[in-house]
Amino acid sequence: MSILAHATVGGFLTHCGRNSLIEGLLFGHPLVMLPIFSDQGPNARQMEAEKVGLQVVRDKDDGSFDRHGVASAVRAVMVEGEERRGFVANALKMQAVIADKALQDSYINEFVQHLRSYGAAGAD
Repeated sequence: MSILAHATVGGFLTHCGRNSLIEGLLFGHPLVMLPIFSDQGPNARQMEAEKVGLQVVRDKDDGSFDRHGVASAVRAVMVEGEERRGFVANALKMQAVIADKALQDSYINEFVQHLRSYGAAGAD
């Protein structure tokens, strides 16, 4: 976390696990995404749809990737230009949501309240 918090970090290469996404976006970093398995692929697609970063291009047949694909994604996310500015702006918008403790607490409270009301309804 101390590395991600450092002011000189300009982006985050992530496998797109939930915790990694939250950690990277908590500091407003645009993402270079390289999902491997499980929830990581859907997470990466969602983050790409939010335009907070870019996935490394993979071969459509076998899912492999190469250094050129990694370099291309890193350049797009890290090198100053219109594309990077968009990723940074969108990552900062996500940071505002993720870092808002009151908002996160309200989501948890709402969820717990829903469970309680469901439990009461299910007991009938």
